[in-house]
Amino acid sequence: MKKCINTKEKLKVSIAGLCILLISLLLPAISCSRQIQQQDSLKVLTTIYPLYDITRNIAEDRLEVVYIIQPGESPHTFELTPDRVKQLQGAEIAFKVGLGLDDWLDDTIAGLGMDTAVVEVNDRIDLIREDNIANPHIWLSISNSMIIVENITDQLIQSFPQYREEFEENKQKYLQELKSLETRGENDAEKFKKREFIAFHDAWSYLARDLNIVQVMSVEPFPGKEPAPDYVIELYETVRQYGIDTIFIEPQLSADMVNYLAQDLELQILVLDPLGGAGGRDSYIQLMHYNLDQLSKGLD
Repeated sequence: MKKCINTKEKLKVSIAGLCILLISLLLPAISCSRQIQQQDSLKVLTTIYPLYDITRNIAEDRLEVVYIIQPGESPHTFELTPDRVKQLQGAEIAFKVGLGLDDWLDDTIAGLGMDTAVVEVNDRIDLIREDNIANPHIWLSISNSMIIVENITDQLIQSFPQYREEFEENKQKYLQELKSLETRGENDAEKFKKREFIAFHDAWSYLARDLNIVQVMSVEPFPGKEPAPDYVIELYETVRQYGIDTIFIEPQLSADMVNYLAQDLELQILVLDPLGGAGGRDSYIQLMHYNLDQLSKGLD
């Protein structure tokens, strides 16, 4: 299966330049208002919606939790604007996935001279690697999400020890919900008639590992970039080799090429959503129930 491009390398130059431009405009406002904002609320920043939802389930109303990448956007293709940079203001902690997906956050915070602690949530995850590059889409494994819950809770307790008991209680309650979700996924997977599938990009390796299925190829080898002709030929051959009859697209990325492929090969198109945040998928648990529904339809 083809590997997605390292997002850090793709965005590093443009974001570094943006940070330099924004520092002169935003740093005075950040310096003046940081103390007032921290008195009003304790703020935690997250990069993507799933991390936001997991964090708010642990923190509940004790912390203000915000996220940068909005519903409908992809972390592979989104643009960091001045308005988004302002969201960082006053955050004491920033949670990111890391592994090249959202490493622009470090450069941005450093460029603005902020003392926000940037914390990766991938600690203790059994990473899937190809060519020694780790797949960053760790949150799409339900078992991984339970480790992420533990990692986030540990950091919140370290940063806000006055709320330790509440965070621990919220964590246990949330882990029970995730365990029920995991059991649902295992039960669904036992009924799948097909074990191989093709998705838009390689976001689904971890969930596939959980469910004992295999993503044999991606429609786009690099998110946001249409494949070369030889790759398209390989895609056609893979569809025929495995008897694929469904292609899974994503709401954050253009499906123009998939529509042509599906029409030509008479394939069903279904949507897998890696990020959620809208359309009845406005919690991590709702999002994963939706994705399990879609896989059940496509692999039946």
